[in-house]
Amino acid sequence: MSPTSGSFTAAARLTAHAGAGPAAGTTVLPEIVSAGPLVLRRTGPRGRAATVHLVGAGAGPLGGDRLDLSVVVGAGARLRLRSVGATLALPSRCGARSFAQLSADVAAGGWLDVSLEPLVVAARACHAGRTRLAVADGGGLLWREELVTGRSGEVPGNASTALRVSYAGRPLLAQDLTVGPDEPWWSSSAVLGNAKVVATVLAVGVAMDLLPAPTVLQDPAGVLVTVAQLAGPGRLLTALGPEVGAVRRLVDQLTAVAEQACG
Repeated sequence: MSPTSGSFTAAARLTAHAGAGPAAGTTVLPEIVSAGPLVLRRTGPRGRAATVHLVGAGAGPLGGDRLDLSVVVGAGARLRLRSVGATLALPSRCGARSFAQLSADVAAGGWLDVSLEPLVVAARACHAGRTRLAVADGGGLLWREELVTGRSGEVPGNASTALRVSYAGRPLLAQDLTVGPDEPWWSSSAVLGNAKVVATVLAVGVAMDLLPAPTVLQDPAGVLVTVAQLAGPGRLLTALGPEVGAVRRLVDQLTAVAEQACG
């Protein structure tokens, strides 16, 4: 905790390796380091894949907080990372920005499956999220995240997200999104339009074909989905919709095969 602002600065780490000796054929977790509000807990049975849940041990992030999570998946290891409950970005009295960063490295033959509960940007909040994902040649990645622009009936605060993904040492995807009152075009048809929720699913490397082939579709609930083939071994699914439930139901249907692949 910063002695001047009262905000949190926390860095958590998680490492997964392929087991050896009596643990052969399983994934072991030699390093699980929690910090501040970032609490990591191994859940589920021990087996070929390890499952870890990220538990928020406090409210927020609040304005001024800085949270960093680093994940390393070694060759032959398989890791599922989940979160417990939505993350609510809240304002501070002084209007400071909160910052959250997640970085992950996946070795050849490794597999990382990340599916996080929604980030909800509350009114007057100011938040920045940065994600860096590096996958070695022969590795696999499934990444899923959701952004909700404000709680029910409120105008959201300001939020920006940046996603940077590389495969075999080469850039694969660079995607940025900024929403909120300080971004005049965020609710135009060029960005989110009337949508309140945006979900992103990314499959990289050996996981690429687990997502549907490139397509555009819209369901009766008003959820618009696009699946794009990246210029490399990856597919990107983006879904926009009026509320979390409608978006999640459709995305769950389209990614059902992918959700079972890590085990």
